[in-house]
Amino acid sequence: MDSLFSIDILGSCVTRDVFTDAGGDQGFLAECRIAGYWPRSSFTCMVEPPLQVRVEELKSDSKFRNKVVLQDAARQFVHRTPNPGAVLVVDFIDQVRHSDVRICGTRLTLSQYLVESGYMQGRKVKEIPFAMRPWKKACNKVVKHIVENYSVIIVNESYYCKRAINAPPDCFDDQSEVISKYNARLEEMCAHFMRRCPKAFLLKAEEWLMRGDGGNKWGLAPYHYVQEFYSTRLSQIRDLVRRIT
Repeated sequence: MDSLFSIDILGSCVTRDVFTDAGGDQGFLAECRIAGYWPRSSFTCMVEPPLQVRVEELKSDSKFRNKVVLQDAARQFVHRTPNPGAVLVVDFIDQVRHSDVRICGTRLTLSQYLVESGYMQGRKVKEIPFAMRPWKKACNKVVKHIVENYSVIIVNESYYCKRAINAPPDCFDDQSEVISKYNARLEEMCAHFMRRCPKAFLLKAEEWLMRGDGGNKWGLAPYHYVQEFYSTRLSQIRDLVRRIT
């Protein structure tokens, strides 16, 4: 066993925080290195021609947010060769939250990071609403890249929470329609991905873990979970990776 597990994350903070939260297995965390992280990048953008964007064109005060926009524009994930033996962990939370924009003859993911970057200002843009059929077609191509480049693929099944601790009982009631819509998409996305990538290991979204937490360090949101979610996921990934590598 290597001294470090190289971890790539194709997903959102619900997976990133599994490896950064202090409540997890510190011994295993010390064996892990996050080699790549691709949030806020839709599959439908990943399969489009890349767009050359210079960091000087991005106006966000956050270097990280500018980096995410650059990764999305360059289609970095599908053009990158991972480290040998890298473990890929996938979640779909960001896939349901963002539409795309048609810009400069290709697509970019319409995330808040792109808006903050100012890149769209003065350019002709057209929003492309999310649609499941083109997403599935794009997913098939992304899966082809994943299967060719990763021997260990883990799906972190996650959903939007309807309830939270350390928060009012009705804290998400005003978002109930959106949450139901997004969760239906998430279920369909996960099922499609697993059909196309049967070698992937699925970490099921158990109801007792799908709870928000008003005390989460990122604040209250339907995808900022209780501490048990992150520590449980880390233990599951630890046991799986150690067993098969």
